Amino acid sequence: MKSYKRTDRVADLIMQELATIIQCSRSNPLFTRVTITHVRLSPDFSYAKVFFTVFKEEELKQTLADLQDAAGYFQHILSSKVSLKKLPKLHFVYDESVVRGRELSSLIDKALGTISD
Repeated sequence: MKSYKRTDRVADLIMQELATIIQCSRSNPLFTRVTITHVRLSPDFSYAKVFFTVFKEEELKQTLADLQDAAGYFQHILSSKVSLKKLPKLHFVYDESVVRGRELSSLIDKALGTISD
Protein backbone atom coordinates (compact mmCIF):
# COMPACT_ATOMS: atom_id res chain seq x y z
CA MET A 1 0.00 0.00 0.00
CA LYS A 2 1.36 3.40 -1.01
CA SER A 3 1.96 5.82 1.86
CA TYR A 4 -0.09 8.97 1.99
CA LYS A 5 2.31 11.95 2.10
CA ARG A 6 1.91 14.56 4.81
CA THR A 7 1.59 17.34 2.22
CA ASP A 8 -1.33 15.46 0.66
CA ARG A 9 -3.05 15.00 4.04
CA VAL A 10 -2.61 18.67 4.94
CA ALA A 11 -3.76 19.75 1.46
CA ASP A 12 -6.92 17.67 1.89
CA LEU A 13 -7.55 19.19 5.31
CA ILE A 14 -7.04 22.71 3.95
CA MET A 15 -9.39 21.94 1.04
CA GLN A 16 -12.16 20.72 3.36
CA GLU A 17 -11.87 23.61 5.80
CA LEU A 18 -11.48 26.25 3.10
CA ALA A 19 -14.51 24.96 1.20
CA THR A 20 -16.60 25.34 4.36
CA ILE A 21 -15.22 28.82 5.08
CA ILE A 22 -15.90 30.03 1.53
CA GLN A 23 -19.41 28.56 1.39
CA CYS A 24 -20.30 30.12 4.75
CA SER A 25 -18.87 33.51 3.81
CA ARG A 26 -21.76 35.92 3.54
CA SER A 27 -19.57 38.80 2.39
CA ASN A 28 -19.86 37.91 -1.29
CA PRO A 29 -22.79 36.10 -2.96
CA LEU A 30 -20.45 34.81 -5.71
CA PHE A 31 -18.68 32.64 -3.14
CA THR A 32 -21.79 30.48 -2.69
CA ARG A 33 -21.30 29.30 -6.28
CA VAL A 34 -17.64 28.32 -5.86
CA THR A 35 -16.51 24.70 -5.58
CA ILE A 36 -13.01 23.90 -4.36
CA THR A 37 -11.79 20.96 -6.46
CA HIS A 38 -8.36 20.40 -4.94
CA VAL A 39 -5.40 22.01 -3.22
CA ARG A 40 -1.78 21.57 -4.21
CA LEU A 41 0.62 22.35 -1.37
CA SER A 42 4.30 23.20 -1.75
CA PRO A 43 6.70 20.81 0.04
CA ASP A 44 7.67 23.50 2.56
CA PHE A 45 4.00 24.39 3.26
CA SER A 46 4.59 28.03 2.33
CA TYR A 47 2.28 28.12 -0.67
CA ALA A 48 -1.05 26.51 -1.57
CA LYS A 49 -2.65 26.55 -5.00
CA VAL A 50 -6.40 26.34 -4.46
CA PHE A 51 -8.17 25.07 -7.58
CA PHE A 52 -11.83 25.97 -7.95
CA THR A 53 -14.74 25.94 -10.37
CA VAL A 54 -17.72 28.26 -10.68
CA PHE A 55 -21.35 27.57 -11.49
CA LYS A 56 -21.54 30.26 -14.17
CA GLU A 57 -18.58 30.77 -16.49
CA GLU A 58 -19.47 34.44 -17.02
CA GLU A 59 -18.79 35.07 -13.31
CA LEU A 60 -15.27 33.62 -13.47
CA LYS A 61 -13.21 36.82 -13.75
CA GLN A 62 -15.05 38.60 -10.94
CA THR A 63 -15.04 35.51 -8.73
CA LEU A 64 -11.31 34.98 -9.20
CA ALA A 65 -10.58 38.62 -8.39
CA ASP A 66 -12.81 38.47 -5.30
CA LEU A 67 -11.22 35.23 -4.10
CA GLN A 68 -7.73 36.69 -4.50
CA ASP A 69 -8.80 39.82 -2.61
CA ALA A 70 -10.24 37.71 0.21
CA ALA A 71 -7.30 35.26 0.38
CA GLY A 72 -5.81 36.96 3.45
CA TYR A 73 -9.16 36.85 5.24
CA PHE A 74 -9.61 33.16 4.36
CA GLN A 75 -6.08 32.44 5.55
CA HIS A 76 -6.81 34.18 8.87
CA ILE A 77 -9.98 32.13 9.43
CA LEU A 78 -8.19 28.98 8.31
CA SER A 79 -5.46 29.56 10.92
CA SER A 80 -8.04 29.15 13.69
CA LYS A 81 -9.29 25.86 12.21
CA VAL A 82 -6.03 24.18 11.18
CA SER A 83 -3.14 23.78 13.59
CA LEU A 84 0.09 24.21 11.66
CA LYS A 85 3.37 25.92 12.49
CA LYS A 86 3.25 27.65 9.13
CA LEU A 87 0.01 28.26 7.27
CA PRO A 88 0.52 28.47 3.50
CA LYS A 89 -0.21 31.57 1.46
CA LEU A 90 -3.34 30.91 -0.61
CA HIS A 91 -3.38 31.42 -4.35
CA PHE A 92 -6.62 30.72 -6.23
CA VAL A 93 -6.51 29.13 -9.69
CA TYR A 94 -9.45 28.27 -11.93
CA ASP A 95 -9.65 24.52 -12.51
CA GLU A 96 -10.08 24.08 -16.27
CA SER A 97 -10.21 20.28 -16.07
CA VAL A 98 -13.99 20.33 -15.58
CA VAL A 99 -14.51 22.36 -18.77
CA ARG A 100 -12.07 20.16 -20.68
CA GLY A 101 -13.91 17.09 -19.41
CA ARG A 102 -17.23 18.44 -20.66
CA GLU A 103 -15.71 19.25 -24.06
CA LEU A 104 -14.16 15.80 -24.33
CA SER A 105 -17.44 14.16 -23.34
CA SER A 106 -19.24 16.20 -25.99
CA LEU A 107 -16.72 15.12 -28.64
CA ILE A 108 -17.15 11.47 -27.67
CA ASP A 109 -20.93 11.81 -27.82
CA LYS A 110 -20.66 13.35 -31.30
CA ALA A 111 -18.30 10.64 -32.48
CA LEU A 112 -20.57 7.90 -31.17
CA GLY A 113 -23.53 9.61 -32.82
CA THR A 114 -21.86 9.58 -36.23
CA ILE A 115 -20.82 5.93 -35.82
CA SER A 116 -24.35 4.77 -35.03
CA ASP A 117 -25.86 6.68 -37.97
